[in-house]
Amino acid sequence: MQGLRRLLPHSRRLYEEVSRLSVARRALLAAAPLLARPALGQGWQPRRPLRVTVPFPGGGSIDLVARVMAPAMQEMLGQPVVVENRPGAGGTVGTRFAARRMPDGHSILCAGLGSLTSPLLVRRPPYDPERDFRAVITLVTLPAMLVARPDFPADDVAGWHQLMLQAPSGRYTYSSAGLGSIHHLAMELYRSMTGVEMTHVSFLGGAPALVEVQAGRIDFCFADIGAAAGAIESGQVKALAVSTPRRAPRFPDIPTIQETILPGFEAASWSALWLPAAAPDSAARRLNAVANAALRDDFAAERLFSAGFDRAGGTEEDAQEHLRFEAARWRGLMRERGISAAR
Repeated sequence: MQGLRRLLPHSRRLYEEVSRLSVARRALLAAAPLLARPALGQGWQPRRPLRVTVPFPGGGSIDLVARVMAPAMQEMLGQPVVVENRPGAGGTVGTRFAARRMPDGHSILCAGLGSLTSPLLVRRPPYDPERDFRAVITLVTLPAMLVARPDFPADDVAGWHQLMLQAPSGRYTYSSAGLGSIHHLAMELYRSMTGVEMTHVSFLGGAPALVEVQAGRIDFCFADIGAAAGAIESGQVKALAVSTPRRAPRFPDIPTIQETILPGFEAASWSALWLPAAAPDSAARRLNAVANAALRDDFAAERLFSAGFDRAGGTEEDAQEHLRFEAARWRGLMRERGISAAR
């Protein structure tokens, strides 16, 4: 596209590695709903209620996924599945708590991107996601939507991109749900790939970040599709582009960043079930099978679709590959961009 800037030299290696891994990961996720259908009546059986730790506040996207999944899993497991919120420090508090629970299969973490990126913000991480956990299943991915204030001078992503390339350094502002959130990292990925400079305004959560764009006090942001849907449909913000390679089913007319202005661009939030690393194989296999079946439940499927999620599912190996991929790409970007809570 005319006006598209070449990748900066310091970003090219990161881009090439992410692109290589991304092709393999997308193939796994595309096939995942067809995989992992072992018999549910065999194997490990819980002896008491299961407790699912959500390391984020109630009412958020990860909390919604956990509470949609719990009833179907409870029915299949024959034991209560209790969802407990333990928010704090961008997901670090609850994730650390879950890592130290008894590794017998009864204590589960409903992880999100913050569970992976938040420890990368500090010098002494309280846990290592890849070492301290066993990824059981990736439940869903959640595309982000690039939205702009209602009176923003561009009406589509191509016009927005041209303004970014031509604007003086720091002229435009973007909001995010906090350091290390997908809303923050997606914009930093764009900046890394283009060299554009803009001003970041961080908020404690996606809701206030979106409200500031609606009010016109911030120029634009990435927002969860489910959270932004009402504002998009009512014209309170301009929907410009989707952060994932595929268009969002709820907004099929909104193009992706990858297809319009920046080949290779990809950023999405997600939710996954993790167990403490020492959890038995039998528990991990059973929970993977039950979670896959729960994702196929009609009620769960409808609720997740209406909230803007793409169901994933698949095998333990798929989940572990997804964790490795996400850890490598975001760790590399955060190091390159100097993203740290100490800044």
